[in-house]
Amino acid sequence: VIIMDYIEGNHLADIMSALKGSLGETLHIGVQLFNGIISLREYGITHRDLNPRNIKVDNYGHVKILDFGIATDQEEPKQIDARSYGSPKTKNADDFFSLGLLLFEMYNGYHLIQPRAKDIGSSTHANMIAEYKERLFDEDGEISHQYHYLLNGKIGSLVRSCLEGDDSQNIEKQFISLNPDNQFYFMRKAELIDELAHHKAWLDEARKEIAELKERLGEDE
Repeated sequence: VIIMDYIEGNHLADIMSALKGSLGETLHIGVQLFNGIISLREYGITHRDLNPRNIKVDNYGHVKILDFGIATDQEEPKQIDARSYGSPKTKNADDFFSLGLLLFEMYNGYHLIQPRAKDIGSSTHANMIAEYKERLFDEDGEISHQYHYLLNGKIGSLVRSCLEGDDSQNIEKQFISLNPDNQFYFMRKAELIDELAHHKAWLDEARKEIAELKERLGEDE
């Protein structure tokens, strides 16, 4: 018997269209996915199949990663199948690559490399996806020039870093630069408690000053 959590909410696929153009909502979901990937990496795990149907957002806005059916603990994980959000077959499986595609689609409303029906012709959809992914990168392993214009928006640099497998600390910094509040997602529990205590002390002092000001104003009357 396998017992799993029941999560009330929606799959990311069901709310993707509503996220279009919303930087705040895209980052809110994206930063939680990034944290989830980092946590998996700490245990040496690569999910290999992050996609909108394997991600759920509960009624409180918390993101849950589902379906670890093809997850692996290989040191150099291979990407299997031509999955729409998976890494190119010529590269190791990398959940950051999937995150980059998800971030792009959440914000822009369409998949960065999803082939159009008229382009497929006699080829299979899977083969076309594989071909499009290979076109993403130049010989140096960086995003090719033909995609640069698509990655010039507000989250373009972040998406590019994820697709190119940038260092996790650099990706973290970009999340924070886009929204300083994201720093709280990266704090350890002790750090977060200290930060909250600092804010509480500041608020207490502010309330005290406001009370004293009101008292002086009352005396002036």
